[in-house]
Amino acid sequence: MHYSECVLWSGPLVHFYCMRFEGKHNELAKRAQAVNNFKNIPKTIIRVSQCIQCEKWSSGNVKINHHEVVTGKTKFVCSTLSRQYLLRLGFEGNNFVCVTKSVLVNSVEFRPKLFVILEKASSRNDSLHLFGRIEEIIVTEEKNTFFQIIAEFELMSPEKCDDFLSKFGPYYVPRIFEYTRICNYDLWKKHNAITDDVLKALLLLITLLPVSNAVKNKSKKKVDKPMDSSQKKKVKMIEPYRFMIENINAGANVQEFVKSKRSECTSTIQPYIIQVDDETPHFYVIADNAILTCNNRNDFTAAFDLMFKIYFIFNIQYPVSLQNVYTFIESYVYRLTEKKSISIVASLYVNLKNMNLTHDSNSSDSDE
Repeated sequence: MHYSECVLWSGPLVHFYCMRFEGKHNELAKRAQAVNNFKNIPKTIIRVSQCIQCEKWSSGNVKINHHEVVTGKTKFVCSTLSRQYLLRLGFEGNNFVCVTKSVLVNSVEFRPKLFVILEKASSRNDSLHLFGRIEEIIVTEEKNTFFQIIAEFELMSPEKCDDFLSKFGPYYVPRIFEYTRICNYDLWKKHNAITDDVLKALLLLITLLPVSNAVKNKSKKKVDKPMDSSQKKKVKMIEPYRFMIENINAGANVQEFVKSKRSECTSTIQPYIIQVDDETPHFYVIADNAILTCNNRNDFTAAFDLMFKIYFIFNIQYPVSLQNVYTFIESYVYRLTEKKSISIVASLYVNLKNMNLTHDSNSSDSDE
């Protein structure tokens, strides 16, 4: 966390006057009674206070680091010092990138020849910081953010990067279709007009894996500002699928739609997909008001794969209404967690695994 950002978030110096800290004593006194640490209670309470402050600072919108180039020039990828890394990200030798002598990231300036910490001492066996020297600063265009996210996910989970692309369509989609035909034929008929099989399967999962009212009510208690009756009606009208995908007409301004959705929402907006309804629909992934596209913007599967990887890389909380759906994807498609899933998610997985397909005999088996 950058200190300059912390200062900005903390506000003016008047917030640090003695009487300001007096205002926190009531909450800390209540915690002190519950802690019962008579040996070093000030240290314990200070640590709790620091955690509260960090939580307050980090509970805002999804944050992708924004940068400002001070000065730079355009070069071919093949002529840069970082060409090997850029080629691994999916760039080609004749692509252009910006090589800059100075860049501001979250109001902090970075320049070549400066030293930065690559690994903290707490994460190393020798308990020493690992430093690195900046040799070159490359600023890519926003469209190449796709490559950076995919590369970051591959570094974190190298053997699972393509699991959704390779497994969900061939293995899970036909089983979800067959299960819905048998158990809820009306639901199947309702979604039968959707032509994209992966999108149809995910929309079916939203109904097959509903979130309990207890979970929804628990999340409502975390809202800081009380809502009036008109706001509550608006919240109730939002269908769960709209937290995953929004549809707009062909010719509509995507940027204006993103701005209007942001202004109308009273809470944090998690990453979602925009589908532009055209003769050939195309898709955009929205994260922190940034509009991202895949190599093939007509491919919904690639768009969802990118969106989910953004959730995972930035450790973003899933929308409450889609918690079970994304948990299913995380646990059984990508297999990113070993935690035991809740009963409704685990039960559906077992049913799909044991499903005897009658409509699609060419479906491939899961790689287990």
